[in-house]
Amino acid sequence: MRETGLMAALLLMACGSGEGQAVARGGDQGSPADVVTPQAPVRDGVGETKFGDDNQQYPKGFSPYPGSRPARNFSASTYDGGTAASFEVEAKVADVIAHFRKQAEAQGMKITGQVEGGSTTIFVADRPDGSGDVKFTIIQSGNRVMGAVMGK
Repeated sequence: MRETGLMAALLLMACGSGEGQAVARGGDQGSPADVVTPQAPVRDGVGETKFGDDNQQYPKGFSPYPGSRPARNFSASTYDGGTAASFEVEAKVADVIAHFRKQAEAQGMKITGQVEGGSTTIFVADRPDGSGDVKFTIIQSGNRVMGAVMGK
């Protein structure tokens, strides 16, 4: 259940517009223009999702891809110690994936799943002590990569 709130926040991240705002996008078929609304931290009983805070916290043992910056200044944390961090960088998906896989392997983690579809790659690395996993969502958009890292 903890991950449901985080996943919803990640979906909102893609629509975010900046400091303390969320954007609801209009459709292509003559629907209303984008609507910008203020966004306060969201608390769902198990964690907190923040927009506009530049306090990215990556899961233990992971660090940002060199040169990346927080995407839409989104971060999340759960009361059991889980975190989610977003990023964007001018890079290639393969290089970003290699960066995080190297960090996972250095901790003895095993990649237990990977899904690729279009410009999106999602993969999961399990901690060797059974304390949880870390999920990576990485999206190529032109010469820019956007993504999120979630876990403990």
